[in-house]
Amino acid sequence: MFIHMIIGTIINGIHIWLSMFVIITVSVSIGLIFAPLGCLVLWKRYVYFGDGLAHASMFAGIVSVMSGLPIFYADCLVAVCLPLSFLNCAVIPVIAQQSV
Repeated sequence: MFIHMIIGTIINGIHIWLSMFVIITVSVSIGLIFAPLGCLVLWKRYVYFGDGLAHASMFAGIVSVMSGLPIFYADCLVAVCLPLSFLNCAVIPVIAQQSV
């Protein structure tokens, strides 16, 4: 019985280390994928793109929590409605001149 507890503890420890390895590997991979994209955005002077993307994702999360929709559907809704509102702002000349 004592041996089974020791083996269970060892297996549990291995499971924790493996899950931490997966988390660290995914985090580093995401950093390696999106770091060049961030540099490209900065070099091309698309700084408002990153700011708009961050705020749109926060808005999708808020819509998801307040409406009870799954985050995927709220994200799709925001992804459709936000560009349409930007197109509406581009038609109005005062707003278009202020954003330059």
